Amino acid sequence: GGGGSTGTLKGSAYLENPPPIPMEFEVDSMSPGLQWDLFWGCRMITYHGLLCSLSVLGLLSSPLFYVFLTADFFRMRDGRLVLQAVVHGAPNLFRSFVLGIIVIVCLGFYSYAYFSHSVNV
Repeated sequence: GGGGSTGTLKGSAYLENPPPIPMEFEVDSMSPGLQWDLFWGCRMITYHGLLCSLSVLGLLSSPLFYVFLTADFFRMRDGRLVLQAVVHGAPNLFRSFVLGIIVIVCLGFYSYAYFSHSVNV
């Protein structure tokens, strides 16, 4: 439908007043700005291609490549929430770790004192 004042010519009016011919230009080499624009436009394709390559390498070569895939988890919203929870609870986690070390050392001294006479090596 339509018509009216859309700015496009139709039919014989288009043939009488064609649009201007675009200028042609040659590019001998790609400028750094054009290279950057192409790279920036394809960054997500490149990123997902890298993730797929790491996945295949992890499957075929070594499971160590899956470690790099877990870094992608911390880029997402859920990963950032987990990271925030760990950072927020870090002081309490550290205190629990120190308490665990103290308990292990105390039990080590106790077991040495108790079992040192009964074990003859």
